[in-house]
Amino acid sequence: ALSSLSTRTKKQSMNITLNTVLKINTIVGAAYASNVILGPAKYLKEHGVGYTKNTTYVAHGLVGGVIGLTAMSYQAAFKGGDEVAAAYASLAAFTWWNLTAARRVFIEKTKLIGPKINFCISGAMLGLFAYALAN
Repeated sequence: ALSSLSTRTKKQSMNITLNTVLKINTIVGAAYASNVILGPAKYLKEHGVGYTKNTTYVAHGLVGGVIGLTAMSYQAAFKGGDEVAAAYASLAAFTWWNLTAARRVFIEKTKLIGPKINFCISGAMLGLFAYALAN
């Protein structure tokens, strides 16, 4: 009986490959970068930052890192690039993004929606990469 329970549990476990997570990351990264590039006023407002030429310039400059990770994920997921290297680069970035968002949400107790969205996205992606790398 215990053996059949173990077999059933294994069949029901989540099987997300690293390649699948990299594909998800490609979509999430493209969407996030597009949001910052195409809607900087909304993005900045959600983070409590005024919308000026200078703040737009900084936001657009910083989103270059998202674009770089997205390109690396795309290359690994769809073009045979190094999946493990792309995953560890993303894991490092999402760890930092999650820690900074967590500080804003839980320590500073911000009421702004932007850090809360960033905390959720980075936490979900961090979890997916950690899970895929562990399996």
